Amino acid sequence: LLEPPVEFTKPLEDQTVEEEATAVLECEVSRENAEVKWFKNGHEIHKTKKHDIIAEGRVRKLIIHGCTLDDARTYTCDAKDFKTSCFLNVERKSCNLTSLLLALLIIILLSSVMIYSCITMIILNFYIYIFFFLIALRVDFTKPLTDLEVKEKEIARFECEISRPNVKEEAVFTKNLPNIEVNETDTVKFICEVSKPGAEVTWFKGDKELPEGGRYEQIVDGRKRILVIHNARLDDADEYSCRKNNICSTFIFTELEDLRIVVPLEDIETMEKKSVTFWCKVNRLNVTLQWTKNGEEVTFDRRILYKVDKYKHSLIIKDCGFIDEGEYTVTAGQDKSVAELLITEAPADFIEHLRDQTVTEFDDAVFTCQLSKEKASVKWYKNGREIREGKKYMMSEGKVHRLQVCEIRPRDQGEYRFIAKDKEARAKLELAVLKILNIHLPHWSFLAAPRIKTADQNLVVDVGKPLTMVVPYDAYPKAEAEWLKEDESLPTHTVDTTVDSTTFKILEAKKSDKGRYKIILQNKHGKAEAHINVDLYGTCRKKMPSFAMVGNLEVTETYDGEVSLAWEEPESDGGSKIIGYVVERRDIKRKTWILATDRADSCEYTVTGLQRGGVEYLFRVSAKNRVGTGEPVETDTPVEAKSKFDVPGPPLNVEVIDVNRFGASLTWEPPEYDGGSPITGYIVELRDKGSIRWEPAMTTAAHELAATMTDVVENKEYYFRVRAQNQIGVGKPSAATRAVKIMDPIGEYESLNKAPEIFLDVKLLAGLTVKAGTKIELPATIKGRPEPRITWTKADKILKPDDRITIETKPNHSRVTITDSKRSDSGTYIIEAVNSSGRATAVVEVNVLGILYLLYLF
Repeated sequence: LLEPPVEFTKPLEDQTVEEEATAVLECEVSRENAEVKWFKNGHEIHKTKKHDIIAEGRVRKLIIHGCTLDDARTYTCDAKDFKTSCFLNVERKSCNLTSLLLALLIIILLSSVMIYSCITMIILNFYIYIFFFLIALRVDFTKPLTDLEVKEKEIARFECEISRPNVKEEAVFTKNLPNIEVNETDTVKFICEVSKPGAEVTWFKGDKELPEGGRYEQIVDGRKRILVIHNARLDDADEYSCRKNNICSTFIFTELEDLRIVVPLEDIETMEKKSVTFWCKVNRLNVTLQWTKNGEEVTFDRRILYKVDKYKHSLIIKDCGFIDEGEYTVTAGQDKSVAELLITEAPADFIEHLRDQTVTEFDDAVFTCQLSKEKASVKWYKNGREIREGKKYMMSEGKVHRLQVCEIRPRDQGEYRFIAKDKEARAKLELAVLKILNIHLPHWSFLAAPRIKTADQNLVVDVGKPLTMVVPYDAYPKAEAEWLKEDESLPTHTVDTTVDSTTFKILEAKKSDKGRYKIILQNKHGKAEAHINVDLYGTCRKKMPSFAMVGNLEVTETYDGEVSLAWEEPESDGGSKIIGYVVERRDIKRKTWILATDRADSCEYTVTGLQRGGVEYLFRVSAKNRVGTGEPVETDTPVEAKSKFDVPGPPLNVEVIDVNRFGASLTWEPPEYDGGSPITGYIVELRDKGSIRWEPAMTTAAHELAATMTDVVENKEYYFRVRAQNQIGVGKPSAATRAVKIMDPIGEYESLNKAPEIFLDVKLLAGLTVKAGTKIELPATIKGRPEPRITWTKADKILKPDDRITIETKPNHSRVTITDSKRSDSGTYIIEAVNSSGRATAVVEVNVLGILYLLYLF
């Protein structure tokens, strides 16, 4: 435990003593064993013949023997965190007039012995006359002042008498000047007092009389005589005196304190791109200090600024980089202060996240994400293991980071993670699922080369109508498609090739589009060809009528990013068999309809690839025959592509109930909102106190509302929180517990431990009687910390669940339920609760009445 800082319970007080007297400076500290240091004008005082330093209990004394005018200074007692100071004023020693005259007479007599006797007698008589004349000039009090006692509001009159009449009082100095220490540019005031208001005085600096005016201002205020020096300079340091009748009242010496740092620099730790300010304070106004970094003078520019505000000096460094790290020194005269600047790397933020990848086998997968900074330290992981660059994995860095996984195999599927310090992105890699129609194929490799799944097609379309040609195929890996008409390649921007089909679209059919089309499908294992014959008519002979529209179009279900539709077949097929349906979607904020599919072969379809929430969509469906496409039918109400269910809310009342050196035990309550879907479990997360990242530590079942965390490190501090999950996903986290140190309890958690207590329903205390065939319920409430272990027994045998008996135990509660009760269920049921702090039991007598007994009562 740290001791509190030493304070001064009684500070030093200013003192005035005469020359050659002993001065005692005394103060009192808050602790007897406190160490202090004494200073005179900033210079430390040690014990000498002149100075005694005494510590008596909490009293600290500095004794100064034989005080001189030079001892008139500021004295400080320093106890590290606190200081106290006072000023010692030393006055000149006064002389008695009679003693002075007697001493003068003795000196004259002794000096006269050497002169001739006759002359001696003459001189002696002369000096004796002078002596008695001076004695006659002496003034004594023949009647001194006496004490008076008067009533309130009466006049008090003091009187005294002197030995000679008509004595005039001479003006004298009644208050001398103190010694003063000032800073450069300060304004200095010297103040002394005289006994008469009209006394005239002269001010001197050294031996030179001070002129009035300029920086020097002489003021008369009653009996006060004041000298003011404005804007003090170094050359003002000297002896100053106030004199009357060529007699000095006192000598004052003022000196400017050396330039020094009173508030030093402090170390700074910051993040790159931030701005920092080193600052200190000195004891002089508006001086210029020197700044150095690692021994070299700092160059000031638009990024590095030096600012002076009276006593405060600041060095401002904007947009810090690692080049700015180092040791900074500020120099003030002979004084220096040093501080260190440490810069940590700024976290990188994601501009573009990873996206899930679905590719076919043998193809390459490329994961891409973009960071806000170029030189970030990053790592890639696959299923928790770090990825090293090589033939299988190719990486590129910069602001855009790429991971290329070459020649995908089934074993390459899984979760890929990208970590840049405390930032993380995840994505999944999956193989595309191929629809294999012929399940009797002998080997997978037989499907490697493309195989056309239809014979040559013959299509008829009206001029001006859209035309879509589709060729389904099987291939592994995915094939590349080339469309040709009369051996000329067609534009690729209207070609759409997926893993199982290739499509060519003509928005408005023209007569020139009539003819034979050739489609070549090719991959590294081989190629295949297909042909489509297109015929056009100026007007349709078999046209789907306008009333032949699908019926009862409705949205049947919504999911995250998906919407399911259903409709009924048209009442009329327009004279040609319906071969499919066209499904389109439109963002309500846009006017363009986007094709979802033109190959829906039933009256149901799920539109995928939609934005998850925040965007509303309309849908329309039209029937299609060999002649063309009918009029579309739109949905009435826009919908969002999100699940009608949601993730659960945060669990409640998460609490650490027990801690020891092996781990910590937690309990919680279910969230208020389950998202519309039952809770399927809980995830307990922990965070080291020195980290900002939460890590999942364990999971529990939906009925388990407690957990014991053992995967922790002794003597480390952790925060805990809990998330609930349902079929939609993981919900929001609970409020975090306060930091808990993994150690054996010595205080708070020790007091939290509590022996178990069992509380039964009042109806059970007197016993429970039921009819045979009815349900028996034995609820109990249990309290205790840590969470007690619950056991139910009947007739000294542990009660176990079966097809009629259910035992439900959760934190603070336990219940036995017996359905279709029988006479054999009668007996004594005992519930026992045990934890490390104790044991408790409760008894319930159950009586099941059979049919014969009921008939007897009847």
